[in-house]
Amino acid sequence: MKGALVSVLIVEPSPDTELQHQLYEKGYDVVWAGDGESALEKLERSRFDALVVSADIEKVDYIELLLSVRQELGNVPIIVRMKEAQREQTKDLPRDDALQLLPETSTSRNIEQAVTTMLGRERK
Repeated sequence: MKGALVSVLIVEPSPDTELQHQLYEKGYDVVWAGDGESALEKLERSRFDALVVSADIEKVDYIELLLSVRQELGNVPIIVRMKEAQREQTKDLPRDDALQLLPETSTSRNIEQAVTTMLGRERK
């Protein structure tokens, strides 16, 4: 449906208000979860068009979260912010166009651009 809000779930231990604001300004509906368990609960209740996930989340680790999302939702775009040392943990993850690994130091603008690109649409 044209004009429908595109919803992004941000899963990070602390809210990144700059990223949330950047996405909101581009017309996205933004929801934050502070850990993997909270993210799974939100995913059960709502549909999200994309996820931005920190590799540093707790309760449910990011690999388990990614695998669960893939099993339940298919190829919903997922962007993972991670330290270089954490990349080794992802070697067994299925690689596809719907998974993007970004350095933990990526700016909010870089992440917003990645979300927009992965969703294949230019926002306002």
